[in-house]
Amino acid sequence: MCVRVLSNNNDSEISHKEAEYLLKFKEAVHNLPSNWFDNDTVMCDWVGVVCGYFPATNFRYIEKIQLNSRHLNGTIPSDINKSLVNLRYFDLGNNSLSGHLPSFSNLSYLQYLYLSYNNFISIPHDCLCGLENLELFDLRYNTNLSSWTFPTNLNTNSRLTIINLENTNLIGLLAGYL
Repeated sequence: MCVRVLSNNNDSEISHKEAEYLLKFKEAVHNLPSNWFDNDTVMCDWVGVVCGYFPATNFRYIEKIQLNSRHLNGTIPSDINKSLVNLRYFDLGNNSLSGHLPSFSNLSYLQYLYLSYNNFISIPHDCLCGLENLELFDLRYNTNLSSWTFPTNLNTNSRLTIINLENTNLIGLLAGYL
């Protein structure tokens, strides 16, 4: 099932699963930009949401969510890794988000993951599994995190070049990155 999305550029669609996830996100995260609540604004035109386009199928997909430094609070819904499968860029840094960090496992297109300066309390063991295109991971200054170790399965990722884990209660070494 797909959701019809009218855009300024052309008619296209995003999947029902992506639309459902953005609606869950809208319920769980507070202080979002006002056009997220305007029924006349399509999701691909919401502030902080960028959609990509598959020309062969005339479908759009959520490519980027960039809502850094917006005084957001609340929690990130848990099923992001099953809903936004084409996500490439996710930036919720410098907000006041809290709760458990969701798993980003198997978001194989994800390249940039910015979650710094928030209040997350835990990281699931499989959080970063299957992120073979991840180039940047920034989690610094999440001082409420329980002690955790860097996942060894990410150490084999040759594209990961920037990691910032300052003040995240990381224990152990980043084998392969020192």
